[in-house]
Amino acid sequence: MGYVRMARAVLPAMLSRQKSVIIHCGPEVKTIHVNYLSAIRDYNEKTIQLQTDRVRYETELRQAGEDRLKGLPIREAAPPLAQPDSVKLFVSDPSKPYRVELPEGSFEVAPFQDGKEVAGSRRHLDSVAMAQVSAVTMDIVPEERWTRLLPWPTSAHVIHVRAGTRLCAPLGWSDLFDERTYARLVMLQADVAAGKTVWIKRRPARSIELEAAMEGDAWRPLLLQDHAVRQTGRASLGCRIEPAGAAETADLAAFAIPVPASGSGKTLRLRMIDGSVEPRAVPGTRNVAISQPLPPFRVWGLALQPFVLGIAIRGLRLPGMRRRAVKAG
Repeated sequence: MGYVRMARAVLPAMLSRQKSVIIHCGPEVKTIHVNYLSAIRDYNEKTIQLQTDRVRYETELRQAGEDRLKGLPIREAAPPLAQPDSVKLFVSDPSKPYRVELPEGSFEVAPFQDGKEVAGSRRHLDSVAMAQVSAVTMDIVPEERWTRLLPWPTSAHVIHVRAGTRLCAPLGWSDLFDERTYARLVMLQADVAAGKTVWIKRRPARSIELEAAMEGDAWRPLLLQDHAVRQTGRASLGCRIEPAGAAETADLAAFAIPVPASGSGKTLRLRMIDGSVEPRAVPGTRNVAISQPLPPFRVWGLALQPFVLGIAIRGLRLPGMRRRAVKAG
């Protein structure tokens, strides 16, 4: 077991796995924080001006209405100021945390004051190697639950879809972790069984292309598009995932995979092509088994089987029951 004394430092720039949190270090920290405070002040000032101008606009509208009733000339009211853009980025106050880089293993950590260890402050620290495997993984976006992606990390899994279905598949760079170790890093109280693994997506795989082919056909490229989720009305309540319009905000960026309506019983193959020189590119192949739903008469036939079987058994037993009843009488 090693012993480590930490030095005060500033964390290096790093990006979270959601690609939404950036930790900066160095001289730019102060500049970023000052710019953030300036943007907040500017927004607050514009908001106050907007409220004042709206009072002016409403007063002029009321005055114009009164002038109209009195038959006086109407002076056109200037439109109010536009709503200022909100500050969508949050920047925390600068701080000076401790930075430590450890190899895999177990360590004891303790703070020191005036060269002496602070009594009762020693802690045990386990440093673990996180990523076991890095690869490009695929998710499937179902229209009925588009906010809950169905993971499809490796080619060892086969998905079954109905003929004529349209799938959406985003790709991403992911790392394979021991689930128990990873869960304890992100949630200390997590209770996860040992021996399981989990794929954690790090970032979108923008450089990876996707191709599709039916059995015996040539490979054809698929298009990476921005998609929007639109709610359906009338009797068929639900959602549809369709390509987003030019002025529309996209809900997700994914490859559209059309499943042929005449492909029942066949397999649709998907393969990923690395379009860059990223060293971690791991091309993978996926198989989509196309199935055809049972016709209604077969579905009803299966549903009625227990009922028909019960009637048949009852009919076979009925003569014997009658004979026993006659003998008993």
